[in-house]
This record gives sequence, structure tokens and C-alpha cells, in this order.
Amino acid sequence: MVTVGLAATAGSAGRRDGASAPPSYTAAGWNNEADAMWDRILDTVLAEFSDVADVEQITRLLTRLLLAAVLGGVLGYEREHHGKAAGIRTHMLVGMGAALFVLVPQQAGMNLADLSRVIQGIVAGIGFLGAGAIIKNRGEDDVN
Repeated sequence: MVTVGLAATAGSAGRRDGASAPPSYTAAGWNNEADAMWDRILDTVLAEFSDVADVEQITRLLTRLLLAAVLGGVLGYEREHHGKAAGIRTHMLVGMGAALFVLVPQQAGMNLADLSRVIQGIVAGIGFLGAGAIIKNRGEDDVN
């Protein structure tokens, strides 16, 4: 019977072959690399949202997206409760997608007339989804 000892010798940093670990894998080196990585991630996120003027605007954007998800979820719950297709997740995603399609051009500075065209496209697309669901449900096996 052969047993393998896993006890680390002094300076071996827990390796079986007794060799010392590279300096980047020591506890201090790992923490420095992790801190540098998180600093880069934070800098990237801040650069992505640098066009957002203040905390109030970020709060307003997140509130609108959350409200779209909640209202879509309420509609989806009602449909799912009655055993119909396209439940909570689908309606939440459609609501958040519609909110994003309005918020992004609005943040880009699009004027109101052009923004109304975006909203018209969203309404037409959701109308086609609804019409497809109605035609499909007329006859479960018969799609017109």
C-alpha cells in the first residue's frame, strides 16, 4: 500500500513535488492581481456609464427598467395563471426590451418626433406578436 503525503514542507507552498510556488500564486500576489483586476473592471464600468450625468439619472433609468419588468411580469403572471402561452419571463423580457428601445435613443439625445417613430415600431411589433398568438389559438392544430 502506497500513501502519498500531502503535508507541505517549509517553502513548498503546498505542492507535492516540493518546488516553491511561483510568486504570482502566493497569497499576497494573488490579492494584488485580484485587486488590479477589480480596479480594471470598475474603471471599465465607469467608462461605459460616463455619459450618465448624475446619480439621479441612473436611478431614473433603473427605475424605468424595473417598472417595465414588474408590469410585464404582472401581465405574464395573469396569462400563466390562466394556462396560456407566453408567461412571466416572456412578458418581462418584452417589457424591458421595449423600455430599452425607448431609453437608449432618449439618452442619445433623439428629438421627440424621432422618438415617437421608435415607439410606433415597438407597438407595431407587439401587435404582430399578439396577432400571431390569436391566430395560433383559433385552432390548436390549425395555423391560418
